[in-house]
Amino acid sequence: MAELKQPVQYDFEITDPSGNLLFSQSR
Repeated sequence: MAELKQPVQYDFEITDPSGNLLFSQSR
């Protein structure tokens, strides 16, 4: 799995290629 260039310390979101929100999680 590729590492993200920026730290993910905020809400995590997954979008499909069309830009639709598939999943979002607040920690």
